[in-house]
Amino acid sequence: MKKKLFYISTVRFPNARAHSIQIMKMCEAFSTHFDVTLYAGGKKRTDEEIFSFYSVKPAFSVCTLGPVWRGRRKYFSDIVSAVRAYRIIRKENPDVVFIREPFVAYILSFFSIPFFYENHNP
Repeated sequence: MKKKLFYISTVRFPNARAHSIQIMKMCEAFSTHFDVTLYAGGKKRTDEEIFSFYSVKPAFSVCTLGPVWRGRRKYFSDIVSAVRAYRIIRKENPDVVFIREPFVAYILSFFSIPFFYENHNP
């Protein structure tokens, strides 16, 4: 039985930005060794359409953290995403958590939840 890996990002799928492509490719690669669930900021299409858009195998599931806001409401959105991620992790108890969002990682660090944080900012 494969261990569970949750990949948490507030990116909306699909989109043509480089980081969304990298996230999908990472999830596809992780799925060879883990049961992967991608928690994204939102979905604009079905899972099948998302996998087709990125040309990845449908070897993992894509779920949403809920709506993500930009601009002046981004700080509030980060708080909501962190709370939702915390609740999902506590309920589902994955073996591995992989996070790209700095604020979510910061909040989870207070709750003794082990995770890997990927940072691409200077």
